[in-house]
Amino acid sequence: MNLHHVLGAFVACVALVPGGSHGAEPDAEPVSGYVVRNAEMRQAVQAIAKGFCIDLRDFHTGESLTGRHADSIRGGLDPHYMARHGLEEGELPIVTAPFRDIHDIRVADDLRTVLCIVNTEEGGREVIVLKLDGEEGETYSTLYFSPVNPPDAESGFFEPWILKVAPE
Repeated sequence: MNLHHVLGAFVACVALVPGGSHGAEPDAEPVSGYVVRNAEMRQAVQAIAKGFCIDLRDFHTGESLTGRHADSIRGGLDPHYMARHGLEEGELPIVTAPFRDIHDIRVADDLRTVLCIVNTEEGGREVIVLKLDGEEGETYSTLYFSPVNPPDAESGFFEPWILKVAPE
């Protein structure tokens, strides 16, 4: 890792302000998602995606997530999606991704689509495509992952990605 990568990671971490109230009154409800400085958007999106992928990997159980595991992932998901499907509290029936480590993360030019290329347990690779949505402000923006499909009608589980495939 060269100095450029180290500085880029530092800037991304400084740009990322987890949840918050956007400088609102102290009694205001915290904002879901990730609050980032617009000036460091690309680095922040990359850091957000990396953290989210690590959470997906670390909490892979095949069962609904509970407690702080559920809350750590829930806080980064679209609050409108969560409310629409009654997922704001309790167990989180999310499909997590079983993989070994992250090979690469690429942020698209729209700064809202992210390719996470991961190494699988079997020795292959998968590409997980995540979509961020949010609210843009003058200096800061709030971003969150926006699942495309509703939870499965039978199992109740939902996938946080818009696509997960093994490259050919």
